[in-house]
Amino acid sequence: MINFVCYIISIFLFSFSSTETVYIQPLGNVQDKHVQVVQKAIKSVYGYQCVVLPAVPHNKKLYANSATRYDAGKILDYFASSKRVLVITEKDIAHYKSSRFPEWGIFGLGSLTNKTCVVSTHRLGPADQVSKRLAKVAVHEIGHTFGLNHCTKSGICVMQDAKGSIKTIDNVSIQLCHHCLGEISRCKTKGIVIRFNPIQ
Repeated sequence: MINFVCYIISIFLFSFSSTETVYIQPLGNVQDKHVQVVQKAIKSVYGYQCVVLPAVPHNKKLYANSATRYDAGKILDYFASSKRVLVITEKDIAHYKSSRFPEWGIFGLGSLTNKTCVVSTHRLGPADQVSKRLAKVAVHEIGHTFGLNHCTKSGICVMQDAKGSIKTIDNVSIQLCHHCLGEISRCKTKGIVIRFNPIQ
């Protein structure tokens, strides 16, 4: 019943918001300060307004086979939408990497084929580092929803592949490099002006 009510409210919010919007979908209990960090980062880098949807309860159907964490791919499929959606959770998420690593723990995952992405705070600690790291991960995953691949042109572009290392996140900028800026300008949604401050 709770899921149904949240779904109806979400549809209502989708219907009455502008096209220049990122919908932030909390999954489970998510601290308000973490949602605010994501909102601020998206607004600062992309110039998008954010609508925070009602939190939905944890859903065991989205768990990985170990039942100890979420399967990020399942989350992307479940929340797929014509709108740009960022799912945020404080529970660990994983993605299939290989038969050796069927549940590779990750910071986030963004779809290159639709407008949905997911980020997790679980691996971003300690507590005094979470906000800064979360902002970068959110900007990175939103970049994937615009069709951006991992950046190979700049060592400090936010679209660098973290490769499972928190050090990569700490070392990159929160901004896009000039190359990625050019790429996103070609594949962005028509009619939407995105305000960037590209790194030099």
